[in-house]
Amino acid sequence: MWKQGGSGKEFSEAAEARGYILARGEKRPFVVVDEQGKAHNLARQIEGVKTAELRARLEGVKLPSVEEATARQVERLKGERRGIEAEQQKNTVAAEQTPTLHADERAKAELTEAWRKTDGGSLNAGRDFVSAMTAKGYRLAQGFGEFVAMDRDGGAHRLSRSIEGADSIAIRKRMEWIDRASLPTILEVRLERRAQAEQAAKRPEPARLGGVDLPSVEEATRPRGGQPLPAVFAKAANVGVRVADSVANGVTSAADKLLDLFVGGTPKPRPRGRDEPPASAELPFPRFRGEG
Repeated sequence: MWKQGGSGKEFSEAAEARGYILARGEKRPFVVVDEQGKAHNLARQIEGVKTAELRARLEGVKLPSVEEATARQVERLKGERRGIEAEQQKNTVAAEQTPTLHADERAKAELTEAWRKTDGGSLNAGRDFVSAMTAKGYRLAQGFGEFVAMDRDGGAHRLSRSIEGADSIAIRKRMEWIDRASLPTILEVRLERRAQAEQAAKRPEPARLGGVDLPSVEEATRPRGGQPLPAVFAKAANVGVRVADSVANGVTSAADKLLDLFVGGTPKPRPRGRDEPPASAELPFPRFRGEG
């Protein structure tokens, strides 16, 4: 910048355009303050230039003091930081609003489809529309002084703005059978949705056996094949009791045999052979001569 020539004022303006501010110092005649607010001796920042040359070119140029130049640089730095933070905040808000915009578009498509599928001239058109939107996961509520459809994520969608081709008058006419004051509020539905989400998060994952999902207790206790499961459980219990009795009898019999063997219980008569006399019969002893 110095070698480009020009007056001292032009040199000062060129330096400031690049983020530097020329100032007059107390110990040093001329000082340059950088973007971070640090002061440097100007004569040492320009190669081959002496203080006398600086004084000659900058004579008559009104320069701020070092304190003023530093304050200006600090303020400029703060402004740049605020601009960066504002841009980041803008991007964050845009990113947060993107899912909401997508949810609004999806709600418009689904609610409009449910509205058009129900016959507006039918007496049950309002009930049919509520059933159709409920089947799509929406909950009818009150808010903003009108009917509101709450999605699964707790988003509130005004029916007057979410149904294409239907204004507030048409909506009120079809929904006149509903007392709007009896509907839950937006906050109540959101709390309900949150409680349902927390309950679903606490629900344990289904057990697996050999890669197959096992049913939960509720699913296992549902009636199947026209016969309530409690009766099936009763039959299974009876079979189990009979099996247990058989096992218990076998164990008891084996225990009795062991007791007889080791303790010496009353022996049971063993089967005798064909020519073996009864146990109660007198054994034949040899008789001697002279005995009666």
